[in-house]
Amino acid sequence: MANRAVLVSQADLSNLNKGKRRQVNPLNWKDRAKKIKKDKGLSYKILKGRKAGTLVAALIPPDGVLFVPRLSCSSAYFKRKLSTFNLGIHETGREEASMYLWDETVAEHTSKDVLSCLYKYLKDHFSPLKAGETRHLILWSDRFVGQFNNCYLLLFLKYLVDHKMFTKAEQKLFITGHSWMSCDRDFGLIEKKFVQMNPIVPDDILDVVSAARINNPFKIQKMIRSDFLNFNVLPDYVCLPKQLQVTRYHCFKYESEHPNILFAKSFHNSTEWQKFNLTVKNKFGFARLRKFPASYTSKLQINRDKGKDLRDLMEKIPDQKKYNFYDELTKFVLEKQ
Repeated sequence: MANRAVLVSQADLSNLNKGKRRQVNPLNWKDRAKKIKKDKGLSYKILKGRKAGTLVAALIPPDGVLFVPRLSCSSAYFKRKLSTFNLGIHETGREEASMYLWDETVAEHTSKDVLSCLYKYLKDHFSPLKAGETRHLILWSDRFVGQFNNCYLLLFLKYLVDHKMFTKAEQKLFITGHSWMSCDRDFGLIEKKFVQMNPIVPDDILDVVSAARINNPFKIQKMIRSDFLNFNVLPDYVCLPKQLQVTRYHCFKYESEHPNILFAKSFHNSTEWQKFNLTVKNKFGFARLRKFPASYTSKLQINRDKGKDLRDLMEKIPDQKKYNFYDELTKFVLEKQ
């Protein structure tokens, strides 16, 4: 009969070395796994569900950029390619992730474009609250000023509270250098599949994202031009105080009980919130803002030098339909300036 090794904890080993009489108990890894799972469940218990009265925590990383066409020829490494943007929204607790995809001919990737994806996600998943209902949103993001850590996102949170989507809305920013989140794992899976599948046109990336996670697959939303709204009009209705330095704080929140007050604190573990009074430019504030104007009215043109590079690369594409996609996209470089 083969000898079976007995795993001994460090505490038991220490007591044995000291000559103490204590029963040696092999480590029960099955029980330990159950305990870890239970602790994790308790941590996220408050975060589950989308119904009224629940806490919804969402993670938003900087949008990932994927470049197509992905070709194996040596010249592909030195040529500029078409940028396809991927914004992920990961709902903590439910472990569900939604991916919003568009390429650089549809929209840019500024703050208003990120807010357009977030707005579409919230409208698709939540309905306005009824009388007496409560819902709390916590939005985690990094400190990238161009997309998240700015006045537009703060005013957008107030817009959500004013329009009764949430009774409380918070933004929490990661400390610089410590911004790992679940979305990074999501993007890692997509990057791995991206290398394996070698997409040629932006629509191929939809297949990449779809195949990236087998269990609980990503929800995919292809953004079109009409989905992108101009949230830069928000300061025309409500203004933040001039003394507020947005990048100095790590936590912000709005509450329906205090409609014109922004609460902010510099540290996550602080219990004291600073109050900032907002300036409403008209009597009704965001109540009159029912529809946002469109951000883009026509197709965006890519850089001319990038167009030349794409015309060189498309000669290596065997698929006629995908070849025609780049031919149509870059015809303008053949015209005389």
